Amino acid sequence: TGGIVIVLGSTGRNIAAGMTGGICFILDETNDALNRVNQEIVDVCEVTNSLQESIIIPLLEKHLSYTGSEKAKEILENWDEWKPLFKLIIPPSERSKVGLNELEAIKR
Repeated sequence: TGGIVIVLGSTGRNIAAGMTGGICFILDETNDALNRVNQEIVDVCEVTNSLQESIIIPLLEKHLSYTGSEKAKEILENWDEWKPLFKLIIPPSERSKVGLNELEAIKR
């Protein structure tokens, strides 16, 4: 609650269950995150603006610095290719923190 998470690996079902605040970015390489999120409590959005990127990129850089992650390095070196694979999972109450209006969400 209230934090920021970036998931670069796999997730289970029911992503963001109980999420009441905070921001979650998921690298959705298989394009199936929407099927594993309870859309009654959170929205699933594309990464669409520089404010969102200004959150993701420094966290990826920090992760790379701390862990030497080859995946983080690849993402940072080829950001334009990887950016469309990220999904933003966010409770409606947090939308303004990442520059979203109420219409910007992916729906089935």
